Amino acid sequence: MQIAAPIRIVSRAEYRAMPWRNGRGTTHEIVREPDGAADFAWRLSLADVPASGPFSPFPGYERIVVLVSGEGFALDFGPRGSARLTSAARVAQFSGDWQTSCTLIGAPCSDLSWMVRRSDARAAVTLLELSTQGAHSFSHDAVGAFFCVSGGARLAAGEGREFALAEWDTALVGPTGARHWRLRPTAASTVIACLSAIPQDQDASSAGSGVTS
Repeated sequence: MQIAAPIRIVSRAEYRAMPWRNGRGTTHEIVREPDGAADFAWRLSLADVPASGPFSPFPGYERIVVLVSGEGFALDFGPRGSARLTSAARVAQFSGDWQTSCTLIGAPCSDLSWMVRRSDARAAVTLLELSTQGAHSFSHDAVGAFFCVSGGARLAAGEGREFALAEWDTALVGPTGARHWRLRPTAASTVIACLSAIPQDQDASSAGSGVTS
């Protein structure tokens, strides 16, 4: 991922549609590193979940899914347990090696999918629920992206220029150095997913921390 500026905004209109590996749904790819590589280090995408059924396997990858729209779904990992995603509990993290089946709670859903190659890094996500009453500071020193789950926000690197982030847009972050970000919501009920790929030799606490002012 080559980013000359501290932030690059990718609008939802720029996402690349492609079928799931198992052909049962559609993924709208936002970014992968390296770009176009089948054996990627990490990938961020927005997936349509039109019906209950199996998820595609991704051996060697750690997966995080974040419910973006719809009533939610249940994930069954067989002997490894289960997870239930709803608007009150949006996130599940699991291994791409696991056989995973999905059961919709109601109508079709959309989810954000963050996949990181396990031999390189660990996947992490922080969900920020922002109030229109103030700005929110977020710090991290891992490769990352900000995805606007709902609402809208203005994002800046420290005290620098602000970038507008609309609902379902993504802000890609440069890969080097400790970074400090300021998010200012522009709509009520704004939720931002902050995604990190933390190198295996780096402390997990670098995934991010935040404070609202």
